[in-house]
Amino acid sequence: MEIGVGLPNAGPKATPENLDLVAKWAEEFGYDSIWVTDHVFLPEKVDSWYPYRTHGRWDYPSDTNWLDPLLALGWAAARRKLKVGTSVLVAPIRHPVLLAKQLSTLDYLTDGGVLFGAGAGWMKEESEIMDENFENRGKRLLEMCDLMRLLWSGEIVEFNGQFYKVPPGKMYPPPKRRKIPIVFGGHSDAAIRRVAKNGDGWHPTQIQIPSFREGLAKLRRYCEEYGRNYDDLIIVARAGHEFKVTAEAIQEIRDLGAHHFIADTPIWDAKMDALRAEMERIANVCALKPKV
Repeated sequence: MEIGVGLPNAGPKATPENLDLVAKWAEEFGYDSIWVTDHVFLPEKVDSWYPYRTHGRWDYPSDTNWLDPLLALGWAAARRKLKVGTSVLVAPIRHPVLLAKQLSTLDYLTDGGVLFGAGAGWMKEESEIMDENFENRGKRLLEMCDLMRLLWSGEIVEFNGQFYKVPPGKMYPPPKRRKIPIVFGGHSDAAIRRVAKNGDGWHPTQIQIPSFREGLAKLRRYCEEYGRNYDDLIIVARAGHEFKVTAEAIQEIRDLGAHHFIADTPIWDAKMDALRAEMERIANVCALKPKV
């Protein structure tokens, strides 16, 4: 199981110097990948239910620094040998052709190192600000992925979908392997079904181990229902702040078949000492070895 770490692309530590520093530490401590979170615009008032808090309320102020995820990854990964991933990117508030180009370029520059964590999004207000239909976001996400996979093939593409249309043409350079793994986020039944139908993997974030275990069992059943091979899927786990990363927890995640685990680091303290200490602690727990 590979171990990744979240970059500070949100909060008071979200600076170019800190992005570069955490990527440098990731190599020094032996991490395999670096990951970022995503929001484009933070409204002053959010009424949407936030699924990652027990109280359901969004608790980030609107002036929270939140760097663009793909630009942040491109900055941090420059001249490094780390894989990069989004955890997760809200795809339906973007146009699939531009998003495909951005991801393809990032994959090309990182020598095939991109894992695309994609989600439908939970914040209705953000969708409305971006002039996108919140109600059909799940359907649009699936069509976006169909289109992006074609664009990444390097072949001539002509697409006439329900939501998106593209005249004949190509997108170059294609990704290293002419594909980019799409791992869907989300814990809901609809999200897990989306993985079984259309995903290259499942990437639940901020999930407790019992819920992760239950979700994997459900995913296995849905793969049988849709004629997919469960063993072909990429499983990416991320605890968030749901449980402490210990040797026992890592072993349990590994035993459940996860291919990647992403460690979170402190967000709100602007000082980097605590972040480095937590990265080093988790690296020791996971018995990582320096890559430089």
